[in-house]
Amino acid sequence: MAGNLTFDFERVARFALPRTGAVLCLGMRALGLERDGKVVAGFLFELYDGQNIWAHAAFESPHDLTRELLSACLRYIFVVCGCKRAWGRICEGNERSERFVNRLGAQCVACLPCADGDSNMLIYRLRKDDLPWQYRRFLRSAEHHG
Repeated sequence: MAGNLTFDFERVARFALPRTGAVLCLGMRALGLERDGKVVAGFLFELYDGQNIWAHAAFESPHDLTRELLSACLRYIFVVCGCKRAWGRICEGNERSERFVNRLGAQCVACLPCADGDSNMLIYRLRKDDLPWQYRRFLRSAEHHG
């Protein structure tokens, strides 16, 4: 059930944009996972400024977040782009997404009241130093080899 990484922006964006609420913008990048020729998971990256990047994640199932995909995502943010921080937004009450980012070590740093209709929008920040050791090892191997 592993799948293959894909960097096909059009296909990953077609999958992830409607699931994340992100809006297509200039400079947006994508990373996804496909199985049997179908995109089943994807990350969209935008608003990169050399220090920060915004990330949006979409999955058909929690099982689609493979170690290979998460590793590639973290390497892209912290090694390839050299970011100090990654940012994300989650509608309050989306417990699955909140658990995911909390497990990565992200911290909720702001709440925008009623920013998504009637729901509050939570803003999360992830720094490389906040990653638990099991995720930091993805970066160490890439920094030494790439």
